[in-house]
Formats: sequence, structure tokens, C-alpha cells
Amino acid sequence: MKNIANYIFEVGVLRRERHNGFKLIGIDDPDSVAEHSLRAAQIGYILTFLENEKHGTDLSPEKVARKPKRQPSLSRLTIYLKR
Repeated sequence: MKNIANYIFEVGVLRRERHNGFKLIGIDDPDSVAEHSLRAAQIGYILTFLENEKHGTDLSPEKVARKPKRQPSLSRLTIYLKR
């Protein structure tokens, strides 16, 4: 249960964390990390689905769209962002 609570907390933090890399190229109000991640997962899901339709493959859109098995911990992310 604690792992689930930690995951929910981290998702909330990502919703408020701005994607700072875009500021380097002049975008004043970049997406949040959560918005960027959702869009990337949706694109991966759609492209995998289309690939299966076009080439008759049996790739799993769900596996492409889900989060990686190993995520950086929040504490390491916080330390990195404070540099």
C-alpha cells in the first residue's frame, strides 16, 4: 500500500513540475512533466496500433504506453534539480 501512495504522490509532483528543457529553446510556458509523459505514451500507443494494422505484427500497445520498470526516485530527481 505504501508503494501505491508513493506513486500517487510522485504523479502529483510531476503534474506541477515544468519541463525545463523547453525553456532553453525559448518556450516561456512549457508543459508539465506529467503532460509530456501522457502525450508520449499516447503517441507510442497509437503508433504501435498502426504498425500492427499495417504490417500484421503483434506488438503490445499497452506495453509501449506504460511506464518503464525502473523510474528515477523522487529523491534523486530532487537532488538533480537543485544543482
